Amino acid sequence: MEIRRKEDETAANPLCAKWCVAMVKSEPDAWEPLDPESAVVHQAQPSVLDQKEVLPNPETPHDYDIGNYVDCRHSISDEIKYKLLTQPWTPHPSYEFPVYKDSENTSRKFNYSWLINYPFVSYSEKCAGVFCRVCVLFAPIQVGGQKLSTLVSQPCKNWQKVTTKLKNHTTKKFHEAACLEAQIFSECYEKTYKILIHTLDEERCAQVEENRKKLAPIIETVVFAGKNGLPLGGKDNGELDKNGESKSESIFQSLLHLHCQAGNVTLHEHLLNEPQNAIYSSETIQREIIEASNIIVRSKLVCEINESGFFAVFLDDETTVISNVEQMSVCVRYVKEDPVTVCEVFLGFLPVYNLTGTSLAKALLDFLRECSLDLTKLRGQGYDGATRVAGHINSIQAHIKSDFPKAAYSHCASHALNLTIAKSCTIHGIETTLGILNEAIEYFEESAKRMKYLSDAINAMCPKSRHKRLQSVCVTRWVERHDSIMVFAELFDAIIAALEAMQTDGDKAVRNKANFYYKSVCDFEFIISLTVAEFLLGITLPLSKELQRVNADIVECFDQVKLAVEVLEGKRSNSNAEFAEIFNIAQSLAIKHDIEVKLPQLAARQQHRCNVPCDSVEDYFRINTYIPFLDFMIQELAQRFTLHSNTVTDLGILIPLFSCRYPSEKLSRVLEMYGEDLPDSGNMVLEEFQLWKLKWQGKEENEVPSTAIDSLTDCDKGWFPNIHILLRILCTLPVSAAPEKRSFSTLHRIKTWLRSAVDEERLNGLAMLYINSHIKITVSEVLDELSRRSRLDFILLL
Repeated sequence: MEIRRKEDETAANPLCAKWCVAMVKSEPDAWEPLDPESAVVHQAQPSVLDQKEVLPNPETPHDYDIGNYVDCRHSISDEIKYKLLTQPWTPHPSYEFPVYKDSENTSRKFNYSWLINYPFVSYSEKCAGVFCRVCVLFAPIQVGGQKLSTLVSQPCKNWQKVTTKLKNHTTKKFHEAACLEAQIFSECYEKTYKILIHTLDEERCAQVEENRKKLAPIIETVVFAGKNGLPLGGKDNGELDKNGESKSESIFQSLLHLHCQAGNVTLHEHLLNEPQNAIYSSETIQREIIEASNIIVRSKLVCEINESGFFAVFLDDETTVISNVEQMSVCVRYVKEDPVTVCEVFLGFLPVYNLTGTSLAKALLDFLRECSLDLTKLRGQGYDGATRVAGHINSIQAHIKSDFPKAAYSHCASHALNLTIAKSCTIHGIETTLGILNEAIEYFEESAKRMKYLSDAINAMCPKSRHKRLQSVCVTRWVERHDSIMVFAELFDAIIAALEAMQTDGDKAVRNKANFYYKSVCDFEFIISLTVAEFLLGITLPLSKELQRVNADIVECFDQVKLAVEVLEGKRSNSNAEFAEIFNIAQSLAIKHDIEVKLPQLAARQQHRCNVPCDSVEDYFRINTYIPFLDFMIQELAQRFTLHSNTVTDLGILIPLFSCRYPSEKLSRVLEMYGEDLPDSGNMVLEEFQLWKLKWQGKEENEVPSTAIDSLTDCDKGWFPNIHILLRILCTLPVSAAPEKRSFSTLHRIKTWLRSAVDEERLNGLAMLYINSHIKITVSEVLDELSRRSRLDFILLL
């Protein structure tokens, strides 16, 4: 009966029937609007028309709601108009239409069968009514001086006798004219479109391929320079010399000419034949390529981070670059699986102008959101101990933890160790010795002439030493502070020989300074303090290196700290025998250079140094130098690593080597904090933990994992899903802020005095390429990104 009624209605209007048949015979390339089985149910969402008068090309079927185009049909492109005719948005048969109450207070709803019976009708979810889409697109605005309203400029929402209204609409002359115009438009569009697309596709493909070949070597050059830290500019960064004969061309231009000399015919012809403003080698193009590379590298890193599940953020205290701008380095730590790998990656430099904790926290969170990181997966923060970043009230970590309570803060372990050593070195003899050591190193390094004296002395006095120069104390690399002391002690004989030779130099200033440093280092108090520092800092040197490893975990590092404390406590309890060995070495060195072994000058009422009565020189330096240095190191290590101890006490129970030492109830605090991250409830996690402990019972100690990373590697995700997640969080917790220190070293290499005008976008792009040079970037990826940026008048994409 429905079919018969449809035939009768379409027969009343031959033009409408003909147009409906044409639309049914057309082959839409995206979806079938009039087929109930393939229609899609769409949720309501704001239309683009609410913001702009002219619509962009729709990207989803729901954008083809006819109600979106009622007031802007004259600005619709032919492509969209054709889509609206052949593929309008159509609700699913199960779609819940809104209820309408008529004048008699009777509830009525739209009947889906009306869409099938009247093919020219389209339902608009936006307007909650129906339109004649043919008239909306092709009918005139006014007929006989009256504006067309229902079904044309206004939706039909009154479902009472709606079939009669639709029948009457098909008899209107303006509807018949609109159907005829729609049929002509569709036939012309389909025929012209096929011919043009076939012709243009071949030409566009050839042009795209040619343009990509031209830009490929230019992109390769920029990426190569960025990954190797090469400056793109030079003496002459202006117009490119097409013949490559200029003697003052930039590095970028030289690399392009090197490409041509290597046989790149396409690039050579492009540079030779194209006008100067069309060879795409200017600073603007370089900037575009650097920014595109930055986006590609960062997107790949962010994708890895989000896929890993959890991550921690590192933020080092800001530094001021040559351009007098404060910069903060943002790095992220996360864990990749298959195989288990801990990654610490650089995401960018963040310029800051307000250094309060609130402003820094806001800047950091805005930057992470801009990178599209899922902040709900933030599980750790790693900073140094400055108040603005680590304070309990108004700091970065406090503000972030208030928004994301699971983002546990841990003090940078390397920074804590550095503070421990710095505090311990405030002992009078040690502090004076290290001050003289730093000044002596700087004195040699300031002059090539003095370095020649030292080099000759090293070759003569220490020919077997692998060190051929003194090592200065680095501000950012903590390991080199240990190394500088040990190298100075190893080359002590050569240093004295060089200072003796310099005392006969013809320059009076050189003689005076050399005499001063000679007397300073040829003092027994300097020698014994240097020897004590060398021996005791040798214990913390392996710890300092371990804390800066990328794959270090917080449990393993805390064990190393406890081991170092135990060694120092053993030396403290046996201080007489331990110091006797150190004193003998220092005494032998003093006798070798005819240095008198004696007590320092003492006064009856001494205030600024220890004045403990002693019977011998050995007892004096043991009581006043060796024991205080030991006590300071033990006390500072125990105090500054307390926060790490609390973290390890909670999550360290998951390590099989330690799990047997604690009851299962120890997990209660862990479950309170990370329970929402686990797939199972608390009781099931406790049972799973019992199975985890049973797995390792009875095995040899060398077979049981002792670190978080080894435990995660040996944890089967299928058998222990909750333990696996907790171990991933444990491996994610930050240990050291060493990546930030390394990024600052890169920052000072990129932004030199000759490149002080580099802006933030270019600086971040070059730093991203250089620091994350392991991330592969293909020419195709850069070209695709450039084509999406739409700032280049260059056809790069099909």
